[in-house]
Amino acid sequence: QMIKYDKEFYHKIVLHPKVMDFSYFATSRLYFHHHIEYQGLQHFVALKCDFFEDLIKVFYSNLRVSKAGFLYSDVNKTKIKIKPSNWLTLAGLKYHGQKLPFPDIPEEMQFDRDIALTSMIRPELQGQNVINVGSLNINDRLLHYVYVHILAPRSSNFSQLLQEDIFVLWALKNNILINWSHYIMQHMVKCKDNGMSLPYPILNSRILVVSGIDLSIDVAVELG
Repeated sequence: QMIKYDKEFYHKIVLHPKVMDFSYFATSRLYFHHHIEYQGLQHFVALKCDFFEDLIKVFYSNLRVSKAGFLYSDVNKTKIKIKPSNWLTLAGLKYHGQKLPFPDIPEEMQFDRDIALTSMIRPELQGQNVINVGSLNINDRLLHYVYVHILAPRSSNFSQLLQEDIFVLWALKNNILINWSHYIMQHMVKCKDNGMSLPYPILNSRILVVSGIDLSIDVAVELG
């Protein structure tokens, strides 16, 4: 375990988290947050706590997810097992909804990229082949921000509209109920397996706490 951690994960970057003040937007004239609320994500996007970077790196070094939706890891000789039913207590998420199969999109979902983009681009930019986050209307731009910084965090390319971004925003706007517990675990594995920065430090730290990991052996990073 330690050899694998030293070689592959010691120098990995843990993404510092963003937190959404859901109550602030709930009193605004914007409506993007209604899509977040429909998905049952209002608790998850507002999670706050200190996080522990070295322990999180060890957590990721031993992370695996079973086909049945169980999350496993091993930190400081303590085995971690998160069942699908644990997600409600852990992050306010129910383990139900559509398991998004991206990049393989089933025909029955009837996703049309061009139609989806047209619904997001500001009127004055329609037909100009300008495809970036700056071309989106304000509600879709904010929805994209929540997606790339909280729901599926990444370390760069924030101004780009990737194919998966367009697909997920389309699903959110069309009230397709997504299994976010499953999606988050798949994103964890994707980041681990592809040498990407490590996401979800707040969620990871909550997993460490409920699993009984001794946090005193690491230095807490406070949200700034």
